[in-house]
Formats: sequence, structure tokens, C-alpha cells
Amino acid sequence: MEKIVVLKEPEIDISHNPVLFDWVTISTKIHEPSDIIELIGMSDRTWEQLDYGFNMYSKQYKCGHISVLYGGRQNDMGVCLSMSGQGCREFEEFGNGDYMALFRLVLEHYHEKAECREMNISRLDVANDVFNGLLPIDNIFDDARYHTRNFVAKFTSSECREASKRNRRGITVYLGSDTSDYRIRFYDKKAERERDNIESWIRAEQQLKGNYAVNFIRKLVKDKTDVCSLFFSVLREEVRFVKPTGTDTNKRRWDTADYWAKYIGEGEKVCIYTKPGTEYNLGKMYAYITEQTSGAIYSYIEMFGIDELDKAIREARAGKPLNPKYVKLISEYKAEKEYETILRNAKQKKRAERNGTYVNLDDELYKIRQLKDKGYDYHIHDEVKRLIREFLPEYDFVADDTEIEFVLKWFAFIKKELPKKYLRIAEKLSDTEREWIQKEIEPKPEDFINPLSDWYT
Repeated sequence: MEKIVVLKEPEIDISHNPVLFDWVTISTKIHEPSDIIELIGMSDRTWEQLDYGFNMYSKQYKCGHISVLYGGRQNDMGVCLSMSGQGCREFEEFGNGDYMALFRLVLEHYHEKAECREMNISRLDVANDVFNGLLPIDNIFDDARYHTRNFVAKFTSSECREASKRNRRGITVYLGSDTSDYRIRFYDKKAERERDNIESWIRAEQQLKGNYAVNFIRKLVKDKTDVCSLFFSVLREEVRFVKPTGTDTNKRRWDTADYWAKYIGEGEKVCIYTKPGTEYNLGKMYAYITEQTSGAIYSYIEMFGIDELDKAIREARAGKPLNPKYVKLISEYKAEKEYETILRNAKQKKRAERNGTYVNLDDELYKIRQLKDKGYDYHIHDEVKRLIREFLPEYDFVADDTEIEFVLKWFAFIKKELPKKYLRIAEKLSDTEREWIQKEIEPKPEDFINPLSDWYT
């Protein structure tokens, strides 16, 4: 086992302005510390076992800036994965760097009711590093100060800090309260890191907790939104820096500040705030039945039986339209059951054909496509990826539905080779995966080429 030792800070790529994850905290009640270490792909690293922790945990396994905490003060606290900004970089460098796998797992075990929740993401920081001067920190500092407050937002609090370090002036601007579930921070990263070799380095960071964090990863996973687009869409929704326009005193009618319009660009706004009690789901329906109507239902069943209750309800509902929230709930539940059937059939096929490499999943793909046509496309990415992880662990590298569907079809007819337009998929393969494919594919047909030929000539 090899210990993580960061000898020097890695070189910073200033050729673009990246959006990156800068803090991740996930808790789970269904995993052991060793499970989490394996999940992030760092079982081969040296982890130090410490008899102290944080976040109300008494112990931890620590590797670099990544902590796997356990021994909570309460019995049901489970295990907590905490990765700071540097920890996220180490996860990407030394682990598998697969944030989407972590987020998918959280959502699979997340429940709106806290007492039923097996996994949760309690903090997620998403940052944009700006190297080209597009985000002037001095302008933000001036517009966010208490006596000016030239911004429009759902929150009213702001804090501007100015400090000097070795004759370097550092600026930090906070929008939103430090106790709220959503906060924005702008700061001079160049001054913080003392990087004189970089002309400009400003960081814009969104700190998400509670529903904000859950809804953000839900957008990433369920809606398949890329993190860069989602970062700016949420930022557009949450804050707008403005400039005084004429004699109007209503800041919401003021024009957007030129520097902010240039930085934020044009695009949609995405709200990731969920008002308490507004999202109806199976848990809330169950709570309503068991907490508010259970007495009447129990008494009716005791007197007349369950069959009479079913008959009475169906007669009472005959010819009456259902509330849209119930229609939506029923449709989504049936879709989930269909997906479960698809996966169960696929697993049965796999068990029946363990002695060969041929697994025909055409029926499963067809049924998934039917569900997509019915409007349940937000499930498609997760479910097909689950098929791939179940049967093709070597191929959990594809990015969109088209590629996923192709890889499944290709595996169903494994003796064929990749068409030219899918060459870019092959470029993402590891050496082990290339060798595996090289052994499995037969000589190429006329309309196919061998994507691996250049590597083995």
C-alpha cells in the first residue's frame, strides 16, 4: 500500500476557466469505512487510523485530505466521507474520481423523510476558477459592500473582507448567511496561494447544503445536466449584480452590471431550492394515510373487511379525475417497476450464460426506449448505466445515452468491431480494457475498422 505524499503543488492549467467540485461530504448508514474507501477507488493507499474526528464523529481513517469518519455520538450516524478542496483533487488523482457514481448511489438511497434516509449529501461546494480576468473581484467587492449592495438576490446578507499577506492584498466576498443552505463566495485565489507566476486567478464558489446539495446532484444525475452549465444556471437564478438605472430606486428593475453580464452569459435559470412540503412523493402520501386517516381506515376494515374498503373507494372514485400529483406518482411508480423487471430479466440472462461472452440485451433496450418515449427519460441514464455496471464493468466510461446504447448493442454482438464514429469511445479505454477487447474481436468486416490497430502496430 502506498501513502499519498504531495511533494509539491501541481501545475495549474490556466488555458480555460474550469468548474470543479471543491468539497464533498456524504453520510451513509449502510456502509462500513472499508466500503467507502473501496468505493472511491483508494483501497491501495495507506490510510491512517486516528482516535479523533469531527462533525460529531469520534474516529476516522485519513488519507491526505480525505477522511472517512465513524463512531458517531449517536448510534444511527453511520459513516461519513469528507473531502475538502484538496481532498477532491486527491480523489481525482489517486482514486477513481467518479463523482457521478457517488451521487447516483446517494440518490438511490436518499429519502425525503430523514428517519428513512440511508444516505445523504450534507455539503457540496462547486467552484469556477477564472484565470482570464473575466471576473473582476474589485467590482464585486464594491457592489457587495453594505453601503452599496448593488445586487439582487433572494438573500440580503453580504460580507466583504480585505486582508494583506506578505504585501499581497486579498479580497473575499460572501453573499448569504454562513448558517444558510446556500452561500456564494468570491475570493482572490492568486493572493491566497501566493502565485506570482499567474496573472489573475479569481474563484467563484457556491456552497450547497441540505436540499440545495441534494437537488444539485439530482439535476446532474437525473436530468443529465453537465456541471458547468448547471453551475452558471444556478448562479443566474440566485444573484444578479446591477448598476443604477436613471432615478428608479427599485434595484430589480436596474440593468445588469456590465462585468456580471459578461461573466454570467446568457442562458436558462435553474432553481434548486425546494420549499418545505411542496414536493409530493410516496413518503408523504404514506405519512398522510398513516397519520391522518389511519383511524377511519382501520375502523372500516375491522367492521367490513379490506375487500369492502377497496370496493367502496373504487366506487367513490368512479368517473372522477385524480389530482395531478397522484397521477404523476402512479405513473412514476409503474415506470420504476418496469425498470426493475427489465433489470431482473437481464440478470437472469446473465446467470444463464455465464459460460460465454454473448449476452443479447436487445429486448431490454427496446423496453427502455419505450419508457423513454412515454416521458420517463430522466431514469434512462441511471438504469442503462446500471446494466453496464452489472454486465460490463470494463465499459463504465461512456458519457451519454447514444454511446451507452451502442456499447450495450456492441456487447450483445461482441464479435463485431467499433464503427469509425465511435473511435472516440475507444480513446477512453485503459490498457487493460484495450487488451481485453483485442482478444475478443474477430477480423473486421468491410464497413468497420479496428480502433485499436494504431496501438498495437
